[in-house]
Amino acid sequence: MRYDMNGPEQPVPHTAMEARDRVRFLLGSAGLAGVGPDGDDVLTDALLVTSELATNAIRHGGGITGFSASVSENGLRLSITDPSGDRPVTLPRQAGAFLAGGFGWPLIQRLSHSVTVTLLPAGGKRITVLVPLAARPAATDRNGNLDAVLGLGDAGLALDLGLDRMSRRSDAAS
Repeated sequence: MRYDMNGPEQPVPHTAMEARDRVRFLLGSAGLAGVGPDGDDVLTDALLVTSELATNAIRHGGGITGFSASVSENGLRLSITDPSGDRPVTLPRQAGAFLAGGFGWPLIQRLSHSVTVTLLPAGGKRITVLVPLAARPAATDRNGNLDAVLGLGDAGLALDLGLDRMSRRSDAAS
């Protein structure tokens, strides 16, 4: 079964909160919000990706000019359009240095099965993601340590390596 939040009767959200509310309603209508042992994690991931895409469109892309969300057996498909033709970038990180911002795009890539950036003929871009609606196993490093992957211990380097890997995946997908 497929659930959509599209159409002319649905105005384009102007804030990240409005976009999240749409996705929350959509997932609830599909019976997916908070269902099962992974339900809250699924909802959190979907709302985080929605929030980051919307915030990036507003902050870096000149505002949200198009919005589409649907749920199918493959997951949440979310598209956000903005008037900027600039592709998202991953900021380089140095181990031990903390920069404010720059975490949204890598999070979007990590939490999504696919990320597509389409430059539009009339100008602007559309970013479409597919967010899985089932939990995935926790990632660990070669020794089985979850902390190193999440950047919790002495893991600035592990986190930086993860971001570099994600930026290459995005470049290859574009």
